[in-house]
Amino acid sequence: MIPLLESYILSHCKSPRNFLVGAEYEFHTFSTDLRPVSFGGIGGAAQLLGSFVELGDWEIKESLGELPLALKHKQGQITLEPGCQIEFSSAPRPSLFELKKDLDFFLQQLMQASGDQFNFCSLGVNPLYSSDQIPLLPKPRYRIMNEHFENTGTMGSWMMRATASQQVCVDFSSESDLMRKLYLGFALAPFSRALFANSPFKEGKPCEMKNFRNHIWRNTDPQRAGIPKSTFRQDLSLQEYCRQVLSVPAMFQVKEEGSFESAHGNHFLTIAEERGWAQKSPTQIHELMLQHLSQSFVEARIKGYLELRTPDAQLPRFLMTPSAFYKGIFCCEQSIEASLQLLKPYKDSEILDLFNTVSVGSLQTPLKTFTILDIVKDMIEISRAGLRRQAESNPGKDESQFLDPLSEIVFENGYSPADFAVRMYEKDCSSDIRKFLKAAAITEV
Repeated sequence: MIPLLESYILSHCKSPRNFLVGAEYEFHTFSTDLRPVSFGGIGGAAQLLGSFVELGDWEIKESLGELPLALKHKQGQITLEPGCQIEFSSAPRPSLFELKKDLDFFLQQLMQASGDQFNFCSLGVNPLYSSDQIPLLPKPRYRIMNEHFENTGTMGSWMMRATASQQVCVDFSSESDLMRKLYLGFALAPFSRALFANSPFKEGKPCEMKNFRNHIWRNTDPQRAGIPKSTFRQDLSLQEYCRQVLSVPAMFQVKEEGSFESAHGNHFLTIAEERGWAQKSPTQIHELMLQHLSQSFVEARIKGYLELRTPDAQLPRFLMTPSAFYKGIFCCEQSIEASLQLLKPYKDSEILDLFNTVSVGSLQTPLKTFTILDIVKDMIEISRAGLRRQAESNPGKDESQFLDPLSEIVFENGYSPADFAVRMYEKDCSSDIRKFLKAAAITEV
């Protein structure tokens, strides 16, 4: 089984000239009067997805009973998260300009499909409601996960129903390239947490944390979230990585007819042996392995690409910045090396400690004689240089412009998006969360 996962991953190696980047954007969904949205019924999330289908070109990919649960389009996919957050996953693209076109298309379609029945916001944590006020989408897999998280931490319900993130996917050229990028993805996590912190509200008011979402994840399930010590090593091999991820206890397993049931704490290798999965075709085994890997929510996750999962969902003006930041670093050899050298003075144990303390102070979190802000400024410049180097082979297509909205508040004010949001809430919206949500709402671009 382990060699099969290795071979599957390595079959996705690409030449750097063919690297693509993908992005996933999650948005909290509300009714027009800013109430939580359920899955079914009038004004439910399934109705919203049905409206997308009516626009044309969107096809139903997955259903729950007769109600649509996921859609596909040539420009990406739409899925629903456990708290009826809507997620758009772009198609992999060679440039940020093409990613921007996909995002613009989705937002335009979202506004048409939602009409005057829905509102959306992109913050790391639902700014109005606690988890017990948000209905759980009645997907069997989500029910199993919800029961599991009730026994592994204090905030699993919050994670499922009330969080939203933005994820970026990058390619790799070889096993050594992948493992170096995996290590860097983990090492960057506390700095990315601070840079993209955007969850400063709880139940209608500012809370004591700028990255409340990080606090939620740290109190969900330590075996499948954060930076795992076992894989945060520069000498980690892909074989060892595969062995470790397949040995993480599963939350659910797939029955023969395709439904899900609790795995009762068994890991993939045990389940595979008990069910005789070794007799299945490699394609079938790969699919089962990917379903198992989807049950891990660590900061950097390997599939047929490297998925970087750290950023909070971003306010409209910053929606493109996570993709730009990671593409500038992870798709440029010189930027990878510069990032590793920048972080070299800090031990892995210090990175882990920093990840656990960054929730409150964000960019102002102390780091030896510096603050995270000092390091993040260098990281942004490394990313900017990487994007400009990538533009040398494509004149007129300098993607570093996508860093500008975030770079501006970081360098001029020492702000993260959370700081920007709180200032907007206090100064522009008279400390009224509903006014803030109207001012920061997702709209057609």
